[in-house]
This record gives sequence, structure tokens and C-alpha cells, in this order.
Amino acid sequence: MKYIILTYGTQRDYDTMAGQGAGPALSPEDFAPMGAFMETFTNELIDSGELVDNRGISAPVHTRRVQTQDGVPVVTDGPYAETQEVLAGYWVVSARASTVRR
Repeated sequence: MKYIILTYGTQRDYDTMAGQGAGPALSPEDFAPMGAFMETFTNELIDSGELVDNRGISAPVHTRRVQTQDGVPVVTDGPYAETQEVLAGYWVVSARASTVRR
């Protein structure tokens, strides 16, 4: 069975990680635990043979939404105008239901 694990963030999160947030600047050491967790988690999935795919997704400020209106493509900023939180990344895993950690 395949599962998808989703991570979410906001443009503010991306700005903070890039040192552009309105709050106090965070150092690389502040982000080290998150990076270490993600690397360990991914490596465990690779080692177990359960990882199918994983990706981080670009910050919302770099995204565009493409729709068609009367057969003509219309491009607007951002994927979700109605929400602050967007998909930041994902892991697709393949595992037996009995092996999924809860």
C-alpha cells in the first residue's frame, strides 16, 4: 500500500528560514534539528526500501496558478489565494499496513 506524508508551511516560514522574516533572525543552528530529522527519516525509508519519492516544494512566492478561461490560459500568483498555509513537501512511501508507525 502506498502512503503520502505531507508537510505544510507558510510564506512566513520560508522567509524566516531565508533570514528575511520580520521576527528575530534564526541561525543555521536553529534549523539543524529539523534538517537532521528530515535526513534521518528519509534515510530510514531508503534503507527499509519503503521510499518511493520525496520532494521539497518551492516557496509560495515563487509559484503560479494556471487556469483556463474560455480556452485561454490565465496565470495568477500563488497556488492558493484562500489560505496562508501551503504544501511544503512530501514523502511517498510503500509499506504494508501492519508496518506503518502510529
